Amino acid sequence: MHSLGSPDASSPRVSSIAITGASGFIGRHLCATLSSLGNSVISLGRQDIVSPDLARKLEGVQAVVHLAARAHILRESIPAEELRGINVGLVQMTARAARSAGVGRFVFLSSAGVLGLRSPPGGFHDHSSPSPYDLYTSSKLEAEEWLNAELDGNTELAILRPPLVYGPGARGNFMRLLRFALKGVPLPIGKLREPRSMIGVRNMVDLVRVLITDPRLKCTTMLAADREMISVCELYRTVSRLAAHDPWLASVPSSILEWSLRLIGRKSDVARLLDPFVLNPTIAESQFGWSPPHSLEEELQHTVSCELNALRQMG
Repeated sequence: MHSLGSPDASSPRVSSIAITGASGFIGRHLCATLSSLGNSVISLGRQDIVSPDLARKLEGVQAVVHLAARAHILRESIPAEELRGINVGLVQMTARAARSAGVGRFVFLSSAGVLGLRSPPGGFHDHSSPSPYDLYTSSKLEAEEWLNAELDGNTELAILRPPLVYGPGARGNFMRLLRFALKGVPLPIGKLREPRSMIGVRNMVDLVRVLITDPRLKCTTMLAADREMISVCELYRTVSRLAAHDPWLASVPSSILEWSLRLIGRKSDVARLLDPFVLNPTIAESQFGWSPPHSLEEELQHTVSCELNALRQMG
């Protein structure tokens, strides 16, 4: 039987892992890592999840990792029921099929956003009370609550709450910022110095790897983040430096930047740029002995190198 490659020799050996959302950003990295460690990885798309044969496909699987979701919508709207059908309904279908097939472990990727849009003084902790602020975070919290009620005592459950996950091939605001930084474009973000937590995709994948096998897992909800925090301004400076640029970052007052974002229809980006979002995860280390294997600098260097190589190959 193939092993997941866990450094803990006492961990149970896992040979078959099913992953929903395997074609997404995190899913691609997770599938590649687990496969490289000798595991049999079953990729499940949306058609597989809604199929009446899903339970049969999961027979013999030791763990399911549910990544499939509809993320934040930046430029398009989506009906609330459609979003809920994806972010809650697909979770329910997958978990029910997994339980029917006798799968012993279920890992669900939620979001640290269920705790709120802006972190309080001292930051969020693993046991902070949820305060979802939009349809996306509300749907994630609903899925969490359903899993805790439905799988309690029957299936080992890990619910992960990461902040922004970045890395090669990421999408959304991080990739927009990265593309500007790779060209050394000057931006008016010199005053955006509030600390924010993020997590590199390699660190995210490594934590999932541990949770798939660790024998101490029963039913856990936890935060996941890099050790270091970084502001938007410093993130841009760091990525630019790694790409051999030193752009000028104008110190435009936050009030003007906020007004500008609202004017161009980017109201949803205001808090993500201006407000602190600090996470203080402790469960991952205290219960599972895990800490991020890569520093934020290493993850950003890896991301920049991969993206620059991709641009060179494109000509």
